[in-house]
Amino acid sequence: MAPVVLIFVVLGLCLALGIPVAFAIGMSALTFLLAAGDVSPMVMVQRMVDGARSYTMMALPMFIYAGSLMAFGSTPRLMRLANMLVSRVPGGLGAATLVTCGFFGAVSRRDVVLDVFFGTDYHSHLGTRNAGMAVWNTETGCQRQIHSIKNTPFRTKFEDDLAGFSVGVVDREKIIGVRTPALRKLAKELRKDPDIGEFLQDLPHTFFDENQLHAFIISEIKDYDKCICEIEQFLPYVDNWATSDSISPKVFKKHRGELLPRVYAWIGSGRTYSVRYGVFTLMNHFLEEDFSPEYPELVIRIESDEYYINMMIAWYFATALAKQYDAAIPYIEKGILDRWTHNKTIQKAVESRRVTAERKEYLKTLRKK
Repeated sequence: MAPVVLIFVVLGLCLALGIPVAFAIGMSALTFLLAAGDVSPMVMVQRMVDGARSYTMMALPMFIYAGSLMAFGSTPRLMRLANMLVSRVPGGLGAATLVTCGFFGAVSRRDVVLDVFFGTDYHSHLGTRNAGMAVWNTETGCQRQIHSIKNTPFRTKFEDDLAGFSVGVVDREKIIGVRTPALRKLAKELRKDPDIGEFLQDLPHTFFDENQLHAFIISEIKDYDKCICEIEQFLPYVDNWATSDSISPKVFKKHRGELLPRVYAWIGSGRTYSVRYGVFTLMNHFLEEDFSPEYPELVIRIESDEYYINMMIAWYFATALAKQYDAAIPYIEKGILDRWTHNKTIQKAVESRRVTAERKEYLKTLRKK
C-alpha cells in the first residue's frame, strides 16, 4: 500500500476507534514516516524534541489551562457585574468590556490602558478612521490621545463593507466618533467654563465632533444677544446638515420678535447651511402661535439646487401640513414646489404621526409623476 494512502487509512481507523484527534494525527504521521523508510528514527526524535522547544507550542496548553480557569473562576462574575453596571447605557457592550478590563487591572495590579484603548477602538470606532481616549493615574495625571485606526487588525476585516457605507454627513477622516449624548453632557459642563471662549473662537474646527460640541454649547447659552453673536460667527463655518440642525437655543422662545429679522437674513445669505438653518429656525419657532402666511411665501421663494436646502424645504412644508394645514395645503394642491421637493414633502407628511389618516390619503393623490 502506498504511504500516502496508508496515512489516511490509519487516520480513519484511529478516529473510528475514538482515539483523540491529536494522537490520531500523530500516529498516522508516524506510520507514514515508517512506511516511507527513508527517514532516520534519530532524525524523527530530534525533530520531535525541537518541536517541543517551540514557545508557541508550549504556550498552547497554558492558554487552554488559563481559559479553563477563567471559564470557571472569577471572570464570569466580573463580566456579569460589569454588564449589570453599564449594559443600559449607549454602547453597553463596549462599556462592559472596558469596565471588565479595569477589574482585571485592579486584580492583576498591572497597567491595562493598552487593552482598554484597543477595546474602545474595536467597539466604538469601527465606522471611523480615528479614535481617541483619555486616561488618568496618580503618577502621570491625565493622558489623552487621538490616533489613526485605519490599519488595526479588527477594523480591516470590515473595510470592504465600510467602503460602501456613507455616513452622509462629512468625510470619515474628520470623525472621531464621540457619542451625541456625551457631547451634549460635555457642552452643559463647558458652558460655565470661563475659558470656553477660546474654543468657540478657534474656527474652523478640524473634526466633526468639535463642530457638534460647538453647536451644543451655543444651544446652552441663555443670553440672547451673546447667543446670536456666537451663531453669526459659527454659521459660515458649518459644513454639514447635522451640525446646522443641532443649533437649537432654548432662549429663542423668549425673543421671537427679535429673531425673525435674523431668520430673513440667514435665508437670504446664499450659504447652503445658513439658508437651511434659517428655514429650520422658521419651522421650529414660527409654525404655531407666531405663524403668519408670509412665512411659507418666504420659503417658497428660495431657489436652490442644493440637496440639503431642498430637503429642509420639504421638511418645513411637511411640518406645516401637520401644524398649519389650511395654510400649507394650497402650495401642494397648486404644485408650486419642484417635483422632487413636492413629492418629498408628501412623503414626510404621510410618514408623520401628526397628520390624520384622511389627509394622508388625500396627499397621496397629489404626488407628481
